[in-house]
Amino acid sequence: MGVMDGDNREQHDQPADRPIDWNDGHEEGAPFPEPDDRPESPPYLPPESPPESPADLTPNIPPDPPAAWPHEPQSETPAQWPAQHSFDATSTPPSDGSANWPTPPAAWGTPPSPPVPPPPVPRARLLLLWAVVLIIVGFIMTLPYLLSDQAIEAMPDGPDVNAGMTRFQGRYIVAMDVFGQNQPGTSSQILKEAETLADQSPTYTDYVKWVVVIAEIAGPEEAIWRLEALRSWEYDDDEIASLPLKELELVYNNGSAALDESQRTVLLDDLGWFGKLALSWDQADNDPLRQEVTWDATRTALVLVALALMGIGGVIVGLILLIVALVAAVNGSLRFKYDTNRPPTPNRLIYLEAVILFLLAMIAFDALLVVTQEAVPQWVAMQAVWLTLFIPLWVRLRGEPMGRLRSAIGWHRGRGVFREIGSGLVGYLAAIPLMGLGFGVTLLLMLLVSQLSADEWADATTQDTWRGTEQVAPSDKSWADPEQTFDPDDPFGDVMQEQSADAGESADQSMAIDNDFGPVHPLPFELADAGGLEFLFLMLLASLWAPIVEETIFRGMLQHHLRGYRGVVVSALIVGFIFAAIHPQGLMGIPVLMSVSVSLSIIREWRGSIIAPMTMHAVHNTLLLTMAVLAFG
Repeated sequence: MGVMDGDNREQHDQPADRPIDWNDGHEEGAPFPEPDDRPESPPYLPPESPPESPADLTPNIPPDPPAAWPHEPQSETPAQWPAQHSFDATSTPPSDGSANWPTPPAAWGTPPSPPVPPPPVPRARLLLLWAVVLIIVGFIMTLPYLLSDQAIEAMPDGPDVNAGMTRFQGRYIVAMDVFGQNQPGTSSQILKEAETLADQSPTYTDYVKWVVVIAEIAGPEEAIWRLEALRSWEYDDDEIASLPLKELELVYNNGSAALDESQRTVLLDDLGWFGKLALSWDQADNDPLRQEVTWDATRTALVLVALALMGIGGVIVGLILLIVALVAAVNGSLRFKYDTNRPPTPNRLIYLEAVILFLLAMIAFDALLVVTQEAVPQWVAMQAVWLTLFIPLWVRLRGEPMGRLRSAIGWHRGRGVFREIGSGLVGYLAAIPLMGLGFGVTLLLMLLVSQLSADEWADATTQDTWRGTEQVAPSDKSWADPEQTFDPDDPFGDVMQEQSADAGESADQSMAIDNDFGPVHPLPFELADAGGLEFLFLMLLASLWAPIVEETIFRGMLQHHLRGYRGVVVSALIVGFIFAAIHPQGLMGIPVLMSVSVSLSIIREWRGSIIAPMTMHAVHNTLLLTMAVLAFG
């Protein structure tokens, strides 16, 4: 399509594969001519003497119009001129060249008038629609923190994020122990980290998994006393009573061969990968189960190393590309094509209405998951989001011509599909430094919140606590000393029990929220535990639906609406915040998601077409999910 790039201008006579014309004959997606770019109409000079007959008009036929004019010549032959243009053949031309003299032939065509700026947006309606957007976004953001325990329990059973993170961390610790066996002092450092993670476990199940890791590093004796202490409280907590503590004690006291098939099945069902680790701790390195466990741990470590190397390389390449782009933008050789491609839109509010429909559809989709959680598998119900592909039809039904709609949201080929895809790949590399900055801000916020939570928890109780009850296994083992002066049946006293119960209730509620709505997206954990058809459909949602629909809604409709009265930076920031706020990573995930969204908005401004941002979005999601599946699965 015709776009301006420096001083080169594509002419109108382009190949037939250009986008179809829309309502006024203007080529879709082509730059709208500006007053300084249009050739002036050739002056019409009357002949020295009036023609004696219509046939004498032939020598005075004006030349063909310039090829750069955006309108095709109208159909009109010289033989038709006398009937269409009135003149007096016997009179002399008037001095002003006006009345009774032929006007310039219509075959020249008329250069289009300058684009008419859109009419002012009704302020009251604009404010009302934006108020609706902010209310919906605020509702989506705060809903997880407003839900009661009963409401959280009624929600669909998504992936256990805590279990997934524990599996990931446990594999990494085991891999580091394997790699560092020949280095003095490494095992003690790894053991200390494993004990710290065990004491910070959000559930008893996670704690038992860390006991298995500690046994792998420090030997079975280190695990036995922890398991015995935990069993002394199993009658006071249903979760502890349901754990395979007896099976683990049997493994670490008598070896894995002491378990029968049913006991092995219990370990595998309850602890998953950690159950395999417990069953293989005394096996030779060539044992199939032992090889499977160690390979899973090694694969997780290799993925982390690969991510680190890719991140470092991506930052270096991205910085180079970013510097080149900034220099090109300063000297004028880099042009943002969105401004030259967008058509005049009389009513931008209909695009904001479509964004509202999308946000409401997301709320309805979450409600559908709750209603259908017992009727159909969740991954099947999730396919309902494909219906959001039809949301652009709302703009069409509201009176926007199809050609103008496609140009507004970027649904065109730009300068060629493959060229736009390549631009998306280059843009993704250039955006890595910005995304890295957003990730750094998110990481700092997480560390700050974690530290504040730890300080608040320490101030709430006078003794070490764990999940609101007595600490089960502090690393110094002082709680297991039989000469302790406090009553082992009531270690905190009545007052401390009451304080711990209150703190534990609050901690459990926070834990439930973090499981479903923490700063980690649940989809990688769903993919890690999915298989076959479920994995395929979930990957399609992340790598196909999200790039198409989210880019159409946010970088297409919302950004087009905002660009009617806001600049590039402000529009990108507003779009980025809304994009990040509706994702399930929570408040701490907003900086990193905003950095991704702002990068996508800049790519849209650069290319005009939505193909490049879609490519960038698809590559980002596919890359991260593939790495997550390799690390967590």
